[in-house]
Amino acid sequence: MKGWLNVMTRFPLFEPETDQMGRYCQLLTHLLMSKTLSDDMERVAGDLLQDLVGYFADTLKAPRWLKTEDGMMVL
Repeated sequence: MKGWLNVMTRFPLFEPETDQMGRYCQLLTHLLMSKTLSDDMERVAGDLLQDLVGYFADTLKAPRWLKTEDGMMVL
């Protein structure tokens, strides 16, 4: 039972570095522009690229610190 509890309290985390995320997006863009995928796979890759770009943009726009009465707090 203890092992099961550990599984339930751990969640997968996707937090690539900014430069790695950029490379993922570049690779998918290149693949889509090469027109070598089937229509179905092109749609899936396009959806994935759209999701990654949205995640990438949200990550870049996320606050890095918070101004408090005690000064700046790094998040």
